[in-house]
Amino acid sequence: NEQFVVFTADARNAPHSAFKKQIKLADPKQVLIQKAISGQHNVGILNDYRDKEVIAAWSYIPSIRSGLIVKIDTPD
Repeated sequence: NEQFVVFTADARNAPHSAFKKQIKLADPKQVLIQKAISGQHNVGILNDYRDKEVIAAWSYIPSIRSGLIVKIDTPD
């Protein structure tokens, strides 16, 4: 029983992705969303789904049953 996450906003690297782009929750590259929807909230430097190092903040928002991720690439 695969679970998917749906983008509710356009991603910078995926224009027009809101409510269209889905990702498999079990994908090992989806660490940030896995953390956010599991109820964790934190900030850190880690690799995102593109395998790029980012500074990120993530949190779960119970009132809308959603995870929120804000991130920016670290300088090369």
